[in-house]
Amino acid sequence: MATEKAPFAWLLIGLFLTFLLTRKHGRVPLKSVVFLFSAMLVILPVMYILFMGSRDWKQGVNSVFSRAFAGGITPAAFYLEVFPAQKDFLLGQTFPNPGGILPFTPYRYTVELMNMRFPHLQEGGIVGSMPTAFWGEAYINFGWLGVLAIPVLLGAWIWIVAYLLDKMNNSPIKIASTVLLISHFKDLSSSGFSGYFIDVGLVSLFIILFLVIA
Repeated sequence: MATEKAPFAWLLIGLFLTFLLTRKHGRVPLKSVVFLFSAMLVILPVMYILFMGSRDWKQGVNSVFSRAFAGGITPAAFYLEVFPAQKDFLLGQTFPNPGGILPFTPYRYTVELMNMRFPHLQEGGIVGSMPTAFWGEAYINFGWLGVLAIPVLLGAWIWIVAYLLDKMNNSPIKIASTVLLISHFKDLSSSGFSGYFIDVGLVSLFIILFLVIA
């Protein structure tokens, strides 16, 4: 229903990373990258033709490149246009509220900004979303101070996670966990940051990981 194609692409990339860690000792041969890129350049345009109405393979290729290189960053311009000219900075209102234990309702900024940008879609009953790279959420919450500070905090957090994982003995469990964490954190390039500070999924992964090791 959501016509999402990225999960399949990231499944292929996850399998590719597993192959590199198990057979290539973590090295990335150019030949393997070319093979993966070629395979995705065949598969993804076909998915655009089948699911998104692209007329032919050429238009499907154009759609793939547009989505990959511009789809995540284009909304950022609208973020800068709206805040603070039309709306005040949100000061943390986009942060998650796990289980509703805190006395506030998170502001669904990706949906609300989509409705502001394309009101005709909302009138037609279409629920859209306009995510961008993690610094976009940092900006609409705290302005340019957030853009400067949040990457430092995120970098420290990811370093801690990588450090803990590096202390594990090499095993299939460590390889699987490494690939899962790469897949988990790569979404920072196209989504907000707050979910990574209150990260129920990551905590659950580590709990399962330590139980399996024990």
